[in-house]
Amino acid sequence: MANLVKIKVDGQTVEVEKGKNLIDALATVGIYIPHFCYHPALGFDGNCRLCLVEIEGARGPQIACNTVVQEDMEVYLERESSKNLRRRTLEFTLINHPLDCPICDQAGECKLQDYYMELGPYESRMDYDKKVPKGKKFDFGCNVVHDQERCVLCARCVRFLRQYTKTAELGITNRGELARVTTFPDKPINNRYAMNIVDICPVGAMTSSDFRFRQRVWFMQTANSVCHGCSKGCSIFVDHNQEKYKEDKVYRFRPRPNDKINGHFMCDAGRLSYQRENENRLKSAKIAGSPESTASVVAAAARILAAADGSVFFVVSPSWTTEQMYSAKKLAAHYHGKISGYSTGTAVEGDADGILIQDDKAANRASLELLGISQDKAHFTRYLRESEVIVLLGSDILAGRSDEQVQELRQELEGKKVLLVDSHLTESSRIADMLLPCASFTEYAGTLINCDGILQQIDAAVCNENGPVAAEVLMGELSGNAWNSDLAAIREELSGKVAALADAPWSSFPASGVALDKKEAHA
Repeated sequence: MANLVKIKVDGQTVEVEKGKNLIDALATVGIYIPHFCYHPALGFDGNCRLCLVEIEGARGPQIACNTVVQEDMEVYLERESSKNLRRRTLEFTLINHPLDCPICDQAGECKLQDYYMELGPYESRMDYDKKVPKGKKFDFGCNVVHDQERCVLCARCVRFLRQYTKTAELGITNRGELARVTTFPDKPINNRYAMNIVDICPVGAMTSSDFRFRQRVWFMQTANSVCHGCSKGCSIFVDHNQEKYKEDKVYRFRPRPNDKINGHFMCDAGRLSYQRENENRLKSAKIAGSPESTASVVAAAARILAAADGSVFFVVSPSWTTEQMYSAKKLAAHYHGKISGYSTGTAVEGDADGILIQDDKAANRASLELLGISQDKAHFTRYLRESEVIVLLGSDILAGRSDEQVQELRQELEGKKVLLVDSHLTESSRIADMLLPCASFTEYAGTLINCDGILQQIDAAVCNENGPVAAEVLMGELSGNAWNSDLAAIREELSGKVAALADAPWSSFPASGVALDKKEAHA
């Protein structure tokens, strides 16, 4: 348990963690101190001076980012002399700042805007004609665009590239009013985490060329989710919006702070994977390439599964949720079939970088192991050969294979019925006799287990009327509704059947996830 000390803030006694700086300590009790250069993942720099506070007995004002809390400390934030410290510091910041909030991409989530509204000063004492001109729209590489005139020289971007990626592509040149953040000559930003610079920039100086001018942030809604880019399972925010007469659409993924998994950051590949949510979607059910109603295709598929009872092979995606994998296992048992989680194209050997990126690109492989679903290639090959009906549950069995291997697999499937349940069109959708669309991971709720054994929950974000249902619902329908496919019912059954999930806090799931014990599934 944290060692707590009592301090006074504007006469109010609060308990905060000993050893923390004032910014972090007071944030835990809902007291926010304005700051630019400080970031919890990068430490203090002390250059913006916006966090100046008055402390009883101290020799002059102190910067909160480098002031450690001590027992009986008395801090003043709200008295006028203390607020005036921050107000005058902010005035210096605003002297050369452009008045382009209406067109700034950061508007709505800009700390400079927030501080201005909180502190003022609301009337400038600066002659506009004397402002120092600065440049705009510098392409720094890796989707990072820099508007120099908005920069407050907090140096967060510079420190991120030196401390986190260790690539150091940015620096601050010159001094005083000539100081600028810039790249080194002919050396643009070139690393796999560059777009985190956009997140940590407190103003609109660093923007994303991918998101720039596409949406106003106050129009978007946000849901908690988990990145499906690799087995690390970084915690993310899904930002989406449904414009008038259009479908609800994902516009960006952002890292969601989680000290258990990804800290404050995520890789660029995972960040840009949001694009897949809007592209190449499987939107209608089909039989032999002809569109049909989902209900009619479900009914036809159920008849085929029943007729082939005992000779059905289910292949489930290693990126489906734990609840969906469990439903797939139940569906296989219902039709006395076999099930496999074997997959190709879900690993890139040597791609891991020791930071966040993993070789394994499957989001939930750990749940296959927990549920006892085989990933053995030999089992996959034998079951495929012996079965009359192949059901692909979000699994693209053609992915990651050479042309020769694809041809061999196609020959193996000749004369067999292939049913596919997926959210997207894949290579395997071309060989399927029946296609059934299901929701993608930004459209349903569920849980995933990452490579470190941490169970996380994803919330449904995108909601389109008459959109596809979640895969567990579809599998319940394929069974003839032989069980309750409601998410709560599946989770209750999981807690009773899987020892590691016996105490899972389904009704009050922590945002940071839960570390699971290494326990096997019940028989």
